Amino acid sequence: MVKRLYLLFILALCAAIGILVPVHAATWILVWNDEFSGSSIDRANWNFETGPSDSWNSGELDYCTNGANVRIQDGVLVIEARQENVGGMNYTSARINTKGKREFTYGKIEARIAIPTGKGLWPQFWMLGANYPGMAWPGCGEIDIMSHTNTDRLNYGSIYWDNNGCQSYGANVRVSNITSYHVYSIEWSPATIKWFVDGIQYCEGSLLDDAAGMEEFQKPFFIVLNLAVGGNWAGSPDAKTVFPAKMLVDYIRVYQDEASIKPTSSPTPLPASPTPKPTITILAVTGKGIPGKIEAENYDDMSGIQTEACSEGGLNVVIREKGGWMDYHVRVRTTGSYQVSYRVASPSGTGQIQLLANSDLLATSTIPNTGGWQSWITVKATVNLKEGTQTLRLYARWGGFNINWITFEQRK
Repeated sequence: MVKRLYLLFILALCAAIGILVPVHAATWILVWNDEFSGSSIDRANWNFETGPSDSWNSGELDYCTNGANVRIQDGVLVIEARQENVGGMNYTSARINTKGKREFTYGKIEARIAIPTGKGLWPQFWMLGANYPGMAWPGCGEIDIMSHTNTDRLNYGSIYWDNNGCQSYGANVRVSNITSYHVYSIEWSPATIKWFVDGIQYCEGSLLDDAAGMEEFQKPFFIVLNLAVGGNWAGSPDAKTVFPAKMLVDYIRVYQDEASIKPTSSPTPLPASPTPKPTITILAVTGKGIPGKIEAENYDDMSGIQTEACSEGGLNVVIREKGGWMDYHVRVRTTGSYQVSYRVASPSGTGQIQLLANSDLLATSTIPNTGGWQSWITVKATVNLKEGTQTLRLYARWGGFNINWITFEQRK
């Protein structure tokens, strides 16, 4: 017990001061997903909650609708909060859930979300025990995957349960560019829940403390997405709060452990369409020189990727989903034409990677099926680079591959 509490304290302390803990990539089976690619919200997946949003006397100020406040637009789910009078409330918004339609016990649950900020805004991606409302909160259990309020840069991950009153555990982490898209996720097993932002773990909680009465987390949960206005935690909007405010959800995906859990539903195939061109922020150069070789794991910034032990030695980067990226701050010695070589492996042949320099697309390369995650080949492309300090981004237009290193050789 002392060792477990010490571990949780260290993880929470790391999160509090902004240190993210890299975690070895796990193997998962995709069992359900919604890519929000249709013209309307799929009612086979989602229920619409309507009426005053106030839950468990937490003080929200919005009225939930199933109309224009929640919709599919340009391939994303939009949940929009508006300043308008409906049902005796001064604001409208929306909350949708998967109760009775998509419920899960354990697994990796993730969503790619862009949130608004402003005084009194409270976007959430969370889960609730499937026995709710027959079992009242907090006895049903609650898992918060993404929870944010107001204008700070903190994301909160937490759990709530009943043990002679409401008990809770969790941590927060500082997120850069918090209004941009980020992947918020948990990995939930019978023993633990781990919280991640962009594939990097910032908190872990044990579920094995019998004295804490945490049996809620060994049962099915459903998923909830909402953008609340007001509340005891967020407070009320002020004159600086911008309406309408939009929470955007690119996708939501659920995976389960292939070693122990069989899939219970057929997921929709992941889309191959590109996402919008990413924006790159140039930071201090770390000394990477071109021509030269860059180990893929020696990135200066990243999103949506993980690292693992490589059969060729050291580490490689795992890019399982579209939209993952790594930034490398480099110094190009001479303007000219370069051959870029990627050391890659893929069991599926679905991968495609783009190289960008300060947001300008230089080359797009397809990753073939190499025969496995650790079966390596070299893929090459020709690019033109300008002399000087710059940021190069490797961006996964399609996912499903590993990358070990990148080399740049100047062409004669």
